[in-house]
Amino acid sequence: MLKRLKLGNFKSWPEADMAFGRITGLFGANSSGKSSLLQFLLLLKQTKDSSDRAAALDLNGRFVDLGTPADVIHGHDEDRALRFRLGFESESDVEGASPRDGTIARSKKLTVRAKVDIHKQAFRSQRLSYHVGKAEFALKRGDEGDTGFALVAQVPGLDFSFTRTRGRVWKLPGPVKTYRFPDEARTYFQNSGFLADLEAAFEAALDKLHYLGPLREHPK
Repeated sequence: MLKRLKLGNFKSWPEADMAFGRITGLFGANSSGKSSLLQFLLLLKQTKDSSDRAAALDLNGRFVDLGTPADVIHGHDEDRALRFRLGFESESDVEGASPRDGTIARSKKLTVRAKVDIHKQAFRSQRLSYHVGKAEFALKRGDEGDTGFALVAQVPGLDFSFTRTRGRVWKLPGPVKTYRFPDEARTYFQNSGFLADLEAAFEAALDKLHYLGPLREHPK
């Protein structure tokens, strides 16, 4: 179940922070940004379903047609970065585990955070992190001027870190489709296979989001 959405620099919203219940109502004047919140959720769902792995966000497709990154970013300012934090709570536990380390993290609460900027008129992923309870597994850019990414983990109460596979010393590329770790994150490290399980849990949560269309029209 969707529990929280935090959003920065999306369309008319410089900042938004919204909690969700089993029934959540959005009220406001025309053009106040109500539809933009729904469009963002549909944008993530559309990106998940897209066959284009090179696109950080699929702006135009089955669910929404949003134009260009400049149309989407707040104030049409291409120097801004789009940020989001999406929190879910499921009936069953989301678990991160590896054969080497056993269970690393387990919780019914899953949060995904990401940041994208605009580079050469296209969105580019800059940061991705998954939070399972209080544990964090993140893909972050290196030092300034470094084009590679680093895979890091913070697990309170557990001495866990990602272990490089011998000979796999190459730099990691950035996130795929905003919310996925690159394949290299699993091949370059011995104990990172569970990241695919976290991605699958997020995709399953997005699959449960459905848009029925305006009530004044027949649902689509």
